[in-house]
Amino acid sequence: MILIDSNSLILLLLGQIDPNAIKLNKNTKNLDQSDFLFLCNEIGSYENLLVLPHIWTEVDNLLNRLGYHYELAFRKLSSIIREEYVQTMDLIQNRQYIAEIGLTDSVILALAIKLKCEKLITMDSALENFAVANGIKVYNPKERFNRQFR
Repeated sequence: MILIDSNSLILLLLGQIDPNAIKLNKNTKNLDQSDFLFLCNEIGSYENLLVLPHIWTEVDNLLNRLGYHYELAFRKLSSIIREEYVQTMDLIQNRQYIAEIGLTDSVILALAIKLKCEKLITMDSALENFAVANGIKVYNPKERFNRQFR
């Protein structure tokens, strides 16, 4: 199982809708079609992906203005990708909430550890550092010259 964060999922959706739109989005403006292709290669099959409801919500809030083509890509991916929910209270009671990285990233980290995810795809350096410190392999699409996992 591969856990994916918001900006990486934005890259995935934009690449499917229109690879030229990658550079036009504020969350992916430093990326391009080759980054999308590398990401797809790392994922393999979309059935390998795991997304949190927090992430779907954030991505939808950022991209839903793209209209019909976005809606088609969103519907397609959300019907294939596995979704997992973690209650905030469980996270807090189990002392897994890390204020330094916030709620969503704390849930991502806790879930990656709990499910022993094969890898985490994130562009968030703070989350990346916490994940690596916890023995989770990380792929960061922004690392253009270092396509290896940390």
